[in-house]
Amino acid sequence: MRCFETLSAGSVMISDAGNYPKGFESGRTHLTYRDTEEALALIDNCLSAPEQHQHLGANGAEMLRQRYSKSQQWAAFMTLCEQLIPA
Repeated sequence: MRCFETLSAGSVMISDAGNYPKGFESGRTHLTYRDTEEALALIDNCLSAPEQHQHLGANGAEMLRQRYSKSQQWAAFMTLCEQLIPA
């Protein structure tokens, strides 16, 4: 949930490397790290040159608007409900 909240706010997300939902791409929509040293370096880099990373927040927010719009969420929810109702 924190991933969606962070990106929807247009913020730069720095998180651990791992599996993310479709559309989340490290280096395009957010940044990932593998260890503490890499995390600290990314944080320092973002804080010292925020203008170089603003595109990540914008890319992440746009990706969410396109891929996870309210209408798409509602359609997926309705499909799930239909599968739960016996025929």
